[in-house]
Amino acid sequence: MSAWTTNTRVGGEIHIAVDLRTGSDPAAVRAILDAICDDRLDQRAIDRMVTRREAGAIWSLSGITRRASIVQRSMLYHDQPDSFAADLARYRAVTKDSIDVAVARWLRAPFVEVETIPSAS
Repeated sequence: MSAWTTNTRVGGEIHIAVDLRTGSDPAAVRAILDAICDDRLDQRAIDRMVTRREAGAIWSLSGITRRASIVQRSMLYHDQPDSFAADLARYRAVTKDSIDVAVARWLRAPFVEVETIPSAS
């Protein structure tokens, strides 16, 4: 099994690829994947993600050019120079419940599923 994401400014994709051996039960694999997707994150995992995002955001302020770019983007999209602080506040406000709402909205059906079955030859 392998999993990866492709991310863009507007959206992204989650890919999961599973190669089954002959005689494997695809339904059992589907049940395992569904159980993983239904499992909620614990608060420690959420805290780690928020801390990582904060650290990256603060690190991005190290160069004057990057700071100017952040202020410029903030003015362009939010008409205020300090939306960076609002972004950090939004990350800090993430909870298990808000993640569940996002998962229900963005990661549930409809999705594309492709199954390739080789010929018996």
